[in-house]
Amino acid sequence: MKKRCLFIVLCIASILVIGAASAAASSDLEFSPSKVYFTENNTLMVEGNFYNTGTFISWLPKANVEITFTTDNGPKTISQSFTNLDLMINTQGVRYWNFELHDVSKVEFKSWKVKFSY
Repeated sequence: MKKRCLFIVLCIASILVIGAASAAASSDLEFSPSKVYFTENNTLMVEGNFYNTGTFISWLPKANVEITFTTDNGPKTISQSFTNLDLMINTQGVRYWNFELHDVSKVEFKSWKVKFSY
């Protein structure tokens, strides 16, 4: 009886581990920014799409966004970490997303480059 209970517990634990691994963020998850701009209240907006090119559902609990601007005075970098995103992207799916970076200094820029990590 104890062996049977242990076997059942191990089976359930294995299923949970496999399920969690298949729904985690992976290298198959890409963010492609399409628009970066400042709002009137000094919020920096980064809009774009997440692409899941993998064979499993991707879940993104947190992310880091870094934007480097080309200005007349040289490069200026603004970054922020986001927690509690709870973003789920289906296999081979696309999902629009925008990041709002608050309390940042507005800069005049010629171009931008976004780095995304999780």
